[in-house]
Amino acid sequence: MILTPLVLFAGGGGVEAGMVQAGIRPVIAVEFDPSKPDLSRAIPSAHFVNAKTHHRNFSKYGCRVIQLTVQEVAQSGFLGFPCRPDYLHASPVCANFSQAHTAKAGRVTKLPMI
Repeated sequence: MILTPLVLFAGGGGVEAGMVQAGIRPVIAVEFDPSKPDLSRAIPSAHFVNAKTHHRNFSKYGCRVIQLTVQEVAQSGFLGFPCRPDYLHASPVCANFSQAHTAKAGRVTKLPMI
């Protein structure tokens, strides 16, 4: 059985890497943060000649990167997306939770357990 997983808020491709290691081939990854357009454009994609890492890592598995906001993709009616994906991964932006976040650099922050 071939799965059709989709990734929203894809970031740099960590979820897709995990999928590939688990034998799952991501189909579409959506990533664009309008509050950080320069960073979003730097995230590797097939659409940008100078940033091909994501494309190189995941295009051989059929993964297509869409550099639009999730809201823009939704407004288009998810045009070009599988009608019935088997798996949808929609992760919040992790930068605010990361110890690498510039506001947290050098200090440990305890996050509440959910």
